[in-house]
Amino acid sequence: MKKLCIMICLLMPLFMFAACGEDEVPPAVTDAPVSQGIVIDAGSAVTIGVNENRQLTAYSKKDNSKTTVIWSSDNTDVVTVDYNGMLTGVSDGTATVTATTPDEAFSATCKVTVSSVLTNIAFENASLTLEKGTETQLNPILTPANVTNVTLIWMSGDPKVATVENGVVSAVGNGTTSIYVSDNENKLTAVCTVTVETTVTGVKLDVEAFTIQMNKGDTRKLIATITPADSSNQNLTWTSSNPNVIEVEADGTITAKSGGAANITVTSDNGVSDTCNIVVNSPVEGITLDRTEVVIGVGETLQLVATITPEDASQQDVSWGCSDLSVVTVDNTGALLGMKTGTVEVTATTVDGYHVATCTVTVINAATEITFESLAGDLEIGKTLQLIPILTPEDADAPVLTEGLREEDRTVLLEKVKFEHKRRNRERMEG
Repeated sequence: MKKLCIMICLLMPLFMFAACGEDEVPPAVTDAPVSQGIVIDAGSAVTIGVNENRQLTAYSKKDNSKTTVIWSSDNTDVVTVDYNGMLTGVSDGTATVTATTPDEAFSATCKVTVSSVLTNIAFENASLTLEKGTETQLNPILTPANVTNVTLIWMSGDPKVATVENGVVSAVGNGTTSIYVSDNENKLTAVCTVTVETTVTGVKLDVEAFTIQMNKGDTRKLIATITPADSSNQNLTWTSSNPNVIEVEADGTITAKSGGAANITVTSDNGVSDTCNIVVNSPVEGITLDRTEVVIGVGETLQLVATITPEDASQQDVSWGCSDLSVVTVDNTGALLGMKTGTVEVTATTVDGYHVATCTVTVINAATEITFESLAGDLEIGKTLQLIPILTPEDADAPVLTEGLREEDRTVLLEKVKFEHKRRNRERMEG
């Protein structure tokens, strides 16, 4: 009985603890960090040569950071690895190199093949472009890198394009060829495609001077010479600074469209160019004056305006003349001045082509004032009144023409004045 009581006393606290914990929520379990392991930078396999070194590095997969590991080789007779991950090929064969974290939680392996036999030949670049006359050194990549006793044989597919000797490629002529390198024993081969080009260094137009003359409507083909003559790219582009004056086609044919000047430029694809200046002469075809007949008074001035055709004529200069400068003077702009009464022919002559336009100019003794004998008077309905003008001076050929006079009335009056002027001239000559 005493023993039973002692056992009950000992078990009672356990029952009480269990009872109290039935309604409590168990503590939350947090996710532990998940490691992503490690990886070796060379991958799962690598080949090196006897006595060749190769550095291996281990990285954490989680954050790609370098990881401290312990390196080991399962066959040191084939390959050794130091504490930094440096491999050294010892003899032909295969071994597994392992990187293990210090806590031995993670590891990664790399299969290392050590070979004294060449397993591959390659070029860093599969193709290259050379300027004609230059050379370059091709260095094949051997696998393993320090393989010994390898004899390389070089060959060019077309020696007229490029030759090769001990890996030195010489660009001979324009074109494309293949450069081959092979080892004498294993017959492994690498190929590099070589393109040889000749760059344009100069472009020259076949013109005798920078500026050349053409007549409107004429055509001419310009020839551009490329230097060197065997340049790979012979493409040329032609442009005109003013197509309305000079139009240029893709083959260098130019057409003079109108009077003026423009620059013609020819440019190679690599930007080398030459330029010439074309001056287009548009011949004068005719001339007209804004008036063919005109009446002015003594001391009166009048501006004649000459128009040359075509409008784009290159030479716009006009010379002026008069059949009697004592009657009318004319300056080099076509401005007239009546000197005395009379009739003359004023001429405008083009400097180019000597085309002539004329204007008949009649100079009259024009009235400077007009009045009437009677300034006022009574006029009955149905009656007429004769108005007699008084001209100043008395021998004036015509009255002053006021601004209010209609144009048609002015024209009629001028015709009467010319007729009267001619009549008086005849009377003077007959008398």
